[in-house]
Amino acid sequence: MSNLLNPDVSVIVPCYNGEDYISETIQSVLDQSYESLELIIVDDGSLDRTGDVIAQCSDARLRYFRTKNCGVSHARNFGIGMARGEFIAFLDADDLFMPENLSVKIGFLREHLDMDLVHAPEIIFDGNTGAHQRVSSGLGGTVLSELLLLEKTVIHSPSSVLVRRKLLAATGLFDERLSVSADWDMWVRMALVTPFGFLGSPYTKYRLHQNQMHSNIGQMEKDMSTSFDKLQTLGVWRNKKALRRSKAKLFLTLCLCYIKDEPRFLRSLHFLLRSLINTPSVLFVYLRKRF
Repeated sequence: MSNLLNPDVSVIVPCYNGEDYISETIQSVLDQSYESLELIIVDDGSLDRTGDVIAQCSDARLRYFRTKNCGVSHARNFGIGMARGEFIAFLDADDLFMPENLSVKIGFLREHLDMDLVHAPEIIFDGNTGAHQRVSSGLGGTVLSELLLLEKTVIHSPSSVLVRRKLLAATGLFDERLSVSADWDMWVRMALVTPFGFLGSPYTKYRLHQNQMHSNIGQMEKDMSTSFDKLQTLGVWRNKKALRRSKAKLFLTLCLCYIKDEPRFLRSLHFLLRSLINTPSVLFVYLRKRF
């Protein structure tokens, strides 16, 4: 057994009302073939029996903290502040690690000293039946341009990500003003600092279920506006043309979301016009790929 006061890796699990799945998530971490770990669960003010379920686990590697409800970004940041590992892994409270996840990803970063982040595809499965739906996609290498274009999946979810602790010191923590876009904002800032490692096989499982957080288009609109303003001050876009193209793709995405998911026709039309004003070709590229 590893030194509990000096683990190699800290696994951070933010949790809110997770009583249905948290036990299985915990077990998937404790069953890792890589033993030098600590599991930090940050309960973001749950109103259900999450705390009682977690209390049933007596493994000394588990550290449980309860905070007032401040959102997932605050919970992750709190966990990072408590972490003692050289490596940091993120895991959502309803997702699962496969047994070799930490071993393979830590081994990768120890072999690739030029990279501070590694991720992999995820098996997306039905939370009711357990049936595998598909395997997610992802990208590695120098991925800043792909992240800013908003056209391809670079990282499917935080549950697939392992980073060196020092990377967080270089990039800063999750922006607590953001909710649904906090992950994308973090990956952009990390891509400014390091190339991303990407493995060919999945080592995590992403659960689909009716209780998970649904897309909030209004919140995404607000978050992305805040993030774009901040990232623009950091100079992440190489020129104004690139910035306009990113905005056009974002506005087209919001247009389509407001048509399909709410629907709000006038709001959708508003963002369609804004997309065309910034870069008309983005719409034509989308239509060509679609039809």
